[in-house]
Amino acid sequence: MTLRVGIIGVGWGSHVQVPGFRAADGFEPVALCARTPERLERVAVKLGISDTSTDWESFVTRDDLDVISVATPTVMHRDMTLAALDAGKAVLCEKPLAGDLDATRDMVRAADKSSRPTACCFENRWNPDWLAVAALVGGLLLGKATFTPAVDVAMLPTMADGIDGDIKVDENSSYACSNATVQLNTTVGQDHHVS
Repeated sequence: MTLRVGIIGVGWGSHVQVPGFRAADGFEPVALCARTPERLERVAVKLGISDTSTDWESFVTRDDLDVISVATPTVMHRDMTLAALDAGKAVLCEKPLAGDLDATRDMVRAADKSSRPTACCFENRWNPDWLAVAALVGGLLLGKATFTPAVDVAMLPTMADGIDGDIKVDENSSYACSNATVQLNTTVGQDHHVS
């Protein structure tokens, strides 16, 4: 059985999602949805997908779509995902899931309640380079890894000036609701050899 995929968002959705679904057995990207008609038409012609919509709310309820892929700005992820799940669709949502922890929790609860297949797109999870770095970090070769929530990336140099020692993450922090910076604490001057 081939699952028919509707993709919301024609930026990342057109560059990564459509080729990814085309490369995977059992999926066929058949419809695109975006808010800007001119861009949507241009991308649809380039991709050879004639079925388009500028109304995501009706798009996610279509009977002829099995999977909805949400590749839009983060602020839209929650509402689109909840509506697609409510319509009985499987959902693939780009990262980060949402802009805050409450929205993320709403999405996770709705996914659990729906019993539909859901996933957050971490496309580099199995990339050999990323796996090698994960092995180094997990093995503590580079020091203890700690996560720092970054509210305003432009402020990081200023914030870092006043920080001593390890930075801890409180129980309310989540990758799903914030960008995170991994700070590797290593001993200055210590040699690390990888064989």
